[in-house]
Amino acid sequence: MFPLNSKILIVDEMKGIRIWLQKSLNILGYTDLKEASNGEEALELLKQEKFDLVFLDIVMPKMDGIALLKKLKADGHFNSLPIIILSAETDGQLITEVIGLGISQYIIKPATIPVLQKKMGDVFLAKKA
Repeated sequence: MFPLNSKILIVDEMKGIRIWLQKSLNILGYTDLKEASNGEEALELLKQEKFDLVFLDIVMPKMDGIALLKKLKADGHFNSLPIIILSAETDGQLITEVIGLGISQYIIKPATIPVLQKKMGDVFLAKKA
């Protein structure tokens, strides 16, 4: 698992999802959490601060998750940033596209705390390898 002092960015247009994810991460012991409601806000935060992990939705206003991923991929500075997609999108073509953009994991909403914990553990182990 990521160290408990890891800085995590939650990006989702739905406030309820952001609150649920914050509470879930708090239960797992994570407290250094920031949030953004769209890709534009997330990009600004990512330029200002260093994050250890990002939870990212796909469907959002202003700048969606795919557009943000493309911007991050174009900027080599973010190549090692672990990104977990948390989305209700189940379209195989879309999932293939975001995997091709270098995400670390894909979680289909609604998720559970054990799923979050497992996927975060998988990402952390892959990052250490």
